[in-house]
Amino acid sequence: MNPDDFSVGDDVRYIPGHRGYYSAVVVGYAGTRLVIEFYSGLRISAWPDELERM
Repeated sequence: MNPDDFSVGDDVRYIPGHRGYYSAVVVGYAGTRLVIEFYSGLRISAWPDELERM
């Protein structure tokens, strides 16, 4: 997958998980990575192959 497969506002599942969080929203782009925000407010960048659309 590439970043173009996702749009800002898409609900996604972060497959590796982060401290028990999996559900997130795409909030932006960082080069070939996507910036996602968990419902806790934490933002991280993720590779497109680490995400699946919900």
